[in-house]
Amino acid sequence: MPELKFIKRLLLTGIVIALCNIGVTSYGIVRNGYVSAITAKQLHAYVEHQANSLRGNWFDWQQEDLARSRKFAELEVAKQLRQSTGNTK
Repeated sequence: MPELKFIKRLLLTGIVIALCNIGVTSYGIVRNGYVSAITAKQLHAYVEHQANSLRGNWFDWQQEDLARSRKFAELEVAKQLRQSTGNTK
């Protein structure tokens, strides 16, 4: 019966190797999913940061436009006041 013992050992070794391969493959799939999740979170954080930056820049641009408009209006009012009072400096 040494042949039966050898066949059992060979079968057991094959099962262990198959289970190890399944475990390694499963670990790889789970790790890949984990890495993909981390990459997605990093990408989301980057996009959110860029959106916040654009919002901040847009607000700054609006403030600059408002300041320019206000300055232009002040100059126009001063010009019209000078013209209406007869001062042409």
